[in-house]
Amino acid sequence: MKTTANVILPLAWLDIKLYLRESIAVLWTFLMPTALMLGMGLFLPAGAKEAIYPTIIPGMCTIVIITAALIGVTALVVDTREAGVFETLKLLEIGPREVLGMYIVSRGIMCAIMVVIVFALGIALFPVSHFILSAYTITLFFMTIFLGVILFFNMALAIGVFFRSAPSAHVAGMIVSSVLIFAGGCYFDMGELVPSLRFLVMLMPSFYLNNLFSVVLGQTQDVVESALILAIFTVGLTTFNMLFFNSRRRRFD
Repeated sequence: MKTTANVILPLAWLDIKLYLRESIAVLWTFLMPTALMLGMGLFLPAGAKEAIYPTIIPGMCTIVIITAALIGVTALVVDTREAGVFETLKLLEIGPREVLGMYIVSRGIMCAIMVVIVFALGIALFPVSHFILSAYTITLFFMTIFLGVILFFNMALAIGVFFRSAPSAHVAGMIVSSVLIFAGGCYFDMGELVPSLRFLVMLMPSFYLNNLFSVVLGQTQDVVESALILAIFTVGLTTFNMLFFNSRRRRFD
């Protein structure tokens, strides 16, 4: 029996290569965020850049993770389950945990690369004044990426519980992702909202992921609360998936 790592890593590498062959996926995950950061960083006036960078840099990092770990996964996991791929792979001694682990590792690697690019462009092109490169910020940065990937991957699985059609699951994933992005504070400053709207924004897990990236950027210090709430979201979604994702058309075990 192959070890889990020996199974997951080659599968993750294969998934990365397949993902990079999809022009639409590359456009939304890699090219679009890079183009947006370059456009705003190079062409906005200095005053505008100083006003928006505390929001736009963390927000773009969160958007990249949502795009790769949620939008790009929802239809994929449903299609994999409904096509009976999990049962077929059992003949090769590859279980569903290895397959799902492969998706987490591959999307985690791609998210890490893209978030590093987006964050580095933000530091280089915007007048960032409070960022300090240290072992603490580097550790928190990559832990935030990992937590975001796990969270939104589990959210993709949770959406898949309700659908047996990959196209329907994809549409639902797009709707949920849009709500997370636009209502989660990725594009606006929370201080500009009235209290009632601020409360709604604080229900979004994307808001707390933004907060952690803001801590890395040196804008806030709200680490423990944001990390704890994200962990609660993740544990809740993971438990839901363990109970119900298996019960759909094809069983895992």
